Amino acid sequence: MSAIDNIHDNYDSVFKDAMLLFKDKSLKFFELDESIQIKEPLRTESKEIVVSTEFSDLTFRLSDSKGIHLESETDISKDDLLRFCGYNVSLCRTYKMEFNTVILTNKKPSKAAINFYCLKFKPVIYFARPQISKNT
Repeated sequence: MSAIDNIHDNYDSVFKDAMLLFKDKSLKFFELDESIQIKEPLRTESKEIVVSTEFSDLTFRLSDSKGIHLESETDISKDDLLRFCGYNVSLCRTYKMEFNTVILTNKKPSKAAINFYCLKFKPVIYFARPQISKNT
């Protein structure tokens, strides 16, 4: 079997080689920001077998045909946001509906959103300051 017969198997390799050969001209071709340059190719082949069970705190179907996902977290880190975002995507995929994420916290986070080029995740942060009784 020749390379021509396996064109679909070789397409990604040819595309990757062309991108590397033409480097930053490739970005211009795709009308991307010309001030940015290709630094290095990253691995595109990923092989991963994962068996895990993750639990989001609470999820509900709402009367407006959307879902709500509630989490409780003291300190909200970037890793927490990425995990909650993953839960959100998984819930949307499983139930085929939009989910809003609400995070209950007692500390104001410095950053409570993820804003990557193609990934935007902005949960609602409910800041619940503990009340101190005057009788204590």
